[in-house]
Amino acid sequence: MTFGEKLRQLRKSRGISQQKLADSIGVAQSTIAGYETSVREPDFATIERFARFFSIPFSSLMPSDGTIDKEFVQQVADALHQNPKLGLLFDKTRYLKDRDIDAVLSVVNAIAREREDEE
Repeated sequence: MTFGEKLRQLRKSRGISQQKLADSIGVAQSTIAGYETSVREPDFATIERFARFFSIPFSSLMPSDGTIDKEFVQQVADALHQNPKLGLLFDKTRYLKDRDIDAVLSVVNAIAREREDEE
């Protein structure tokens, strides 16, 4: 199942309109439509906002259709290249259980919110 299919299914199961979701996440309604039809792909930060909005683990929004999203892989590779410490973080967390990953994400999100408040 693609990210877009998961997003649409999740949104509809909660009875939320594209517009309400867009307003809550801070994007245009057309962006939500683009995600749901796989015309557009969100970045990590946007996926995290969806996960927080729906109170679900980040990993549950990752595509599970068995295909490799080359753009996504390239984003990860670029991020790791730009900051080698991300590789260390990945190595330390890749075998954690979902609940532990959620705990790590909570800490990271708290730090990110703190930085946003400082700006």
